[in-house]
Amino acid sequence: MIPMDRIAVTTSARGGHSQVVLAQRLAHDLDVPFMRRMGRSLEAVAEAYSEDGRGKLEAFVVAEASRISVVRLEDAGRPHAELFFHPGMALSRIRRLRNGGTDQMVEAMGLARGDQVLDCTVGLGSDAIVSSWVVGNKGRVVGVEVSPVVAVVTRQGLGSYTEADPDAVEAMRRIEVVCGNHLDYLKGCPDKSFDVVSFDPMFREPVTTSVGIAPMRPWASHEPLSEEALAEGVRVARRRVVIKDRVNGDDLDRLGVGARVGAPKSRQEYGVIRLDEDGMGEGGSSS
Repeated sequence: MIPMDRIAVTTSARGGHSQVVLAQRLAHDLDVPFMRRMGRSLEAVAEAYSEDGRGKLEAFVVAEASRISVVRLEDAGRPHAELFFHPGMALSRIRRLRNGGTDQMVEAMGLARGDQVLDCTVGLGSDAIVSSWVVGNKGRVVGVEVSPVVAVVTRQGLGSYTEADPDAVEAMRRIEVVCGNHLDYLKGCPDKSFDVVSFDPMFREPVTTSVGIAPMRPWASHEPLSEEALAEGVRVARRRVVIKDRVNGDDLDRLGVGARVGAPKSRQEYGVIRLDEDGMGEGGSSS
């Protein structure tokens, strides 16, 4: 990930007052500089920043008219290189569920109305949106994201996205996004405080060339899921801990998780630890 001292916030080239206000708020939230754009290219804004003796910028968070985006200077002008919020496959997955279909993740989690879900690696929130739709307004979904930039993009996107059915939009609005390390967050949770705890570590070898996933990779953590974090997840979950892995990946074997849920042609699968009253899991170990 690019260090935060190499990032600044600005607006679109001729952003008006509302964009400036948003950009200043984002800069405050991220604790990074706000730079006025004044019609200049991002490269010119970065050059002015450097000439002021404040160091070298490598990326910008850009407040635009209808979204915020994140642009690395080395990618400026390249198609599909900007990171911005989008629901991914969440809306089509919700439509399938609404029409009586199934979803691998929902099946792995055993989700039901009213459940409380802790998504430890929320990213842009696609899985969290589906979870929030399933658990409904009596449930709760908390998403933890270690990258401050991704957390800001996701929180802003979930709070402003409108190009979906009203119930999907409501599901987005209900999601709580927390910026932080998931191990630290788990350690602060009481025992059995969520029905389901889920982990979706960034695959070290991508399973897709999707233009929606590629811009995430420079900003995401590529650290493998630790045994300590998994053990904390087992402590915090009441019913299940779920870990996504690529088919034929090694994380589930490394962590000792045997029970798997997946579709025949899917390139990913879910390891499932089902918890009994003592907090031990079937299909995995709490140690």
